[in-house]
Amino acid sequence: MSALRPIRLLHAATIVLVCALSLFPLYWMFITAVTPEARLLQYPPVFVPVEPDLSAFGRVFATGPLVQWLLNSAILTIASMAAALAISVFAGYSLSRFNSRFADALALLLLATKMIPATLLMVPLYVMFKDWGMSDSRVGLIIAYTTFEIPFATWMLKGYFDSLPRELEQAAEVDGCSPFTAFFRVTLPLAGPGIAAAAIASAVLAWGDYDFARGLLASQSKWPVTVGINSLFGEHVVHWNDIMASSLVSILPVLALFVLVERYIVAGMTSGAVKG
Repeated sequence: MSALRPIRLLHAATIVLVCALSLFPLYWMFITAVTPEARLLQYPPVFVPVEPDLSAFGRVFATGPLVQWLLNSAILTIASMAAALAISVFAGYSLSRFNSRFADALALLLLATKMIPATLLMVPLYVMFKDWGMSDSRVGLIIAYTTFEIPFATWMLKGYFDSLPRELEQAAEVDGCSPFTAFFRVTLPLAGPGIAAAAIASAVLAWGDYDFARGLLASQSKWPVTVGINSLFGEHVVHWNDIMASSLVSILPVLALFVLVERYIVAGMTSGAVKG
C-alpha cells in the first residue's frame, strides 16, 4: 500500500499541473481585463491585480456591437450544428450498419477531409457563393460551416452506432417495426449521448471559426464574435482590457453549453470508443 502512495501523489501532481497549464491562459485573460490600462505595460507583470477594475466588461457592451456579434455567432452556430447533425446522424448510421467493402474506405476518406486546411477551401467557396449570389450571406457561411462539421460529426456518430447492439433493431423489426421506424424509435433515442458529443464538437468548430467568417462576410453587422473581436485591434493603439473582456464574454456561451451536456459528452465519447 505504501508503494502505491508515491504513484498516486505523482498522478495527483500531474493532474494539478495539467489543469493549471490549461486554465492559466483564461486566468491571464481575466487579469488583463481587470488590470488598469496604465499598469498593463509595466514590468514585471502583475499576476494578482492590486486594484482590479471591472469597467472593461461594461464598456465592451456599452460602446461596441458585442451583443450583435454574439447573436450572429449564436445564429450561425445553431443553424450549422442542426444541419450538420441532421446529415451526420444518417451518414454515421449508414456507415455503421450497412456493410460494404467501401464503407471503411469511405469513412477514412471522410475523416481525411478534416486534414484539409480551411484556408485552401476559402477561394473555391468564395467563388462558388459569389456565382450563386450568396456572397456576404449568413446562409453561405452556414453552408460552409456545415460542410466543415459533417466529417468529424459523422465519424463520431459512426463510432457510437457501432457500440449499439444491432439485436435491438432486429427485435423491433420482429415486433412489426420497419427498419426506418426501428431506427427512430429504438436506435436514435439510445444514441443521445453520441449526438450530444457530436453537437458540442460542431458547436465549438462553428463558434470559434475566424477564417471562413472573415473571408466570406464583408458587412460588419453580420460578423460573428471572433471577427468582431479581431476588429478591436487598432492600427496604433490596442486596448487589451476591452479585447480580453470581450474574449472572456465570448467564451461563456460555449462553456455553459459544455457544462449542460458534459455528462452526455463523456458517455458518448467513451461508448463510441469501443464496440458493445
